[in-house]
Amino acid sequence: CGNRGTSGVPEKHGFDIFFGYYDQVHAHSYYPKYLIRNSEEVMLEGNEGYYYKGETHAQDRIFEVSIKFIRDNADKPFFCYLPWTPPHGVWGIDEDDPSYIHFKDKPWKVQKSWREDDAIRYAALLHKTDRQIGKIFKLLKELDIDKNTIVFVCGDNGGQSYFRSDEMPYGLFGPNVNPETGEVFKGQKGNIYEGGLKIPMVVRWPGKIEPGTQSDFVWYFPDVIATVADLVNIEKPADCDGLSILPTLINKGIQEKHKYMFWTGGGRWA
Repeated sequence: CGNRGTSGVPEKHGFDIFFGYYDQVHAHSYYPKYLIRNSEEVMLEGNEGYYYKGETHAQDRIFEVSIKFIRDNADKPFFCYLPWTPPHGVWGIDEDDPSYIHFKDKPWKVQKSWREDDAIRYAALLHKTDRQIGKIFKLLKELDIDKNTIVFVCGDNGGQSYFRSDEMPYGLFGPNVNPETGEVFKGQKGNIYEGGLKIPMVVRWPGKIEPGTQSDFVWYFPDVIATVADLVNIEKPADCDGLSILPTLINKGIQEKHKYMFWTGGGRWA
């Protein structure tokens, strides 16, 4: 989003509160010395910026702030964008975290990584994310706003063959597979083949979206902004290329489709 003081910071683009990392390099450590709140440093107790060691896990602090934001705004419309850093590397997690304890005895030792237990840590961070999403659903129900809140959950890229070996060329957790065909995707995270771009999105809206509904509609992230604008009956931003996917979500009305989508990366176009 840009460094502090630049035009790209979230609080200059409609967010009342931002708390977290401003850049991807900073986010490589789950134990940074500080996080950012609206361009100001918030020091994290007991942290020195190491990858695997510290007293305050950044994701726990970000999650706490997010939960407080939802509680504080439960009686009025709100938009909470919560991009989980886990399971992005480097895979630091507290060894007394319930998710680490859940996986710590698995026989997943790897050699081509920073630590031989990185596969365990990776799984634990993914499990931690799942637990926290579950806590948000529980909170929405506790606040009696779950039926009036739509939740979008999605990754940001295709799968990656972490922890590969001669015996497991696709990595410890298996290949990046097309769920529709069972075939291995061409490509993965970091390139513009289908395996790097095609990912599922899960949307939850009790009473509006029928549980278990599936759709093969092709969307991309700007569509979320357009859909939220449609939901609250306002115009989407003039520079937004997205389309509202509300007709697909509630199975009502005519769904507009993209004439084309465009990606670029590493000097390649798709």
